[in-house]
Amino acid sequence: GGRGVKRRRAAAGAQPQDASWHSIVEHGGAAGYRAALASWVVGEGALEAREKKRTTAIVALARVIAQGRDAQWAGVVPHGLRKASGSKVPPHVRGDAVGRAALDELLTAALTLTLSQARCDDLCKVLLTEPGTEVPPVPDAAVSGTEAAPPASEDASERARDSRSKTDRAPASGASGALAAATASAKGIAIGTIMGPILADVSAACNAPAMRSAECAAVVHELASAAAPSSHLLLRCLALQAAVGARDAKGAAEWARVLPRDRVPKPLREEAEALIAAPANDPWDERCPQAGKDGEQPQATQAASAPLLLEPLPEHLGRAGELAAGGWGRKLSFNKRGRHGAVLVRPAECEGEEGSQDCVDEVLGSGVNSAEGPDGGGVRGKFVVHAEMAALREAVAARGLRGVRGTTVYVARLAPQGEAFECGAPCENCEAALRAAGVGGAIWTTEAGPIGEAKYDYHSVREEDFTEEHRQWAGIKDEPGTAPN
Repeated sequence: GGRGVKRRRAAAGAQPQDASWHSIVEHGGAAGYRAALASWVVGEGALEAREKKRTTAIVALARVIAQGRDAQWAGVVPHGLRKASGSKVPPHVRGDAVGRAALDELLTAALTLTLSQARCDDLCKVLLTEPGTEVPPVPDAAVSGTEAAPPASEDASERARDSRSKTDRAPASGASGALAAATASAKGIAIGTIMGPILADVSAACNAPAMRSAECAAVVHELASAAAPSSHLLLRCLALQAAVGARDAKGAAEWARVLPRDRVPKPLREEAEALIAAPANDPWDERCPQAGKDGEQPQATQAASAPLLLEPLPEHLGRAGELAAGGWGRKLSFNKRGRHGAVLVRPAECEGEEGSQDCVDEVLGSGVNSAEGPDGGGVRGKFVVHAEMAALREAVAARGLRGVRGTTVYVARLAPQGEAFECGAPCENCEAALRAAGVGGAIWTTEAGPIGEAKYDYHSVREEDFTEEHRQWAGIKDEPGTAPN
């Protein structure tokens, strides 16, 4: 089937495209996958299309490493057992000391991203033998090609070596005494029964999160130069997320130093600052956006640490990002928030100094994506009010349509796990409603870092241009009034 084709291609040096625990195992571990990406020759399509394809693969690898959890990486075990036994469900395994030692070794390699397909097959065969049966020694991991390449930075390499040294130990035993006694004499035991109690102990013993964090750092250090510059901000955010997840304060500080604070979403930023325990602005990159413009551009080897040359994030866009963070990570359901935030602002019109008490922008409305049920907004059964529509609705309710003429809407969108900003450009329906309401423009976040912006011609817009369809999409139930006198 399709999986068999993928395995044959991987064995023949196939081009990596879809990062997952399964494809990482096929390439002999994360280091093998990283090496395959480094030597990948994308031979189809135009230059821009090939760069996009390579960048997508590099980002996917960094993301799956940064965001994978122990339970997800441990999924290789039941999958390997099904493959080895030819069964559609995970078969029972031997629960004696030999079986637990094989399971411990299998989990350790899986959690630290050093497992190869050959070694997985060998260890699964041991687990499937009858208790008391002698088994031949399993080939050493180095023979199977699972020895991970050292991470690029010296500090990350040292931490990885410390973590790897902890894998040379006796099998972990997180099971209770009753479970140990039962498994010692059992002819077969469900894999979940024996694996569940020891998973946390195995992870702690081999320092799996730190190993994965070091591997994510290696991906960014070694492959950023092969990816499009527009992905460098996201790659660094993923490396920071991996370090924070591993509770690696030193690693988090390293990545914070090459990230502008305002380009890191609030959830990840606050976690990093709490872990680093430094003054709020101290660990972050404050290099001037002009850095590198007048002199030589950074070399390719500096792609993971070169200045990102980004202008400061507008204050109102930062506020929209904080609103989005309030709903970050939640699934859309009735009365729950999404991961978009918006602020509708009337620019200050004054002759005084910008930022003075008499020259301050006026926030007319704000909102987040939300599913509001059949009586909310949206069309064709999709009753989801987008963030910019929620902000527009609030402003129109208070000021009428004339009151929003010439305003600007700021929209921020977060990645699913809050690790970075994504493109928050208004969708087609939202843009149509904003134009019809007389809004003067939109400013939004992008994944690459630069600010997106669009200007709308509002001078010739009439109130009747805001139709019933626009009101329905924005979740406005009553006829919008005019601005108060």
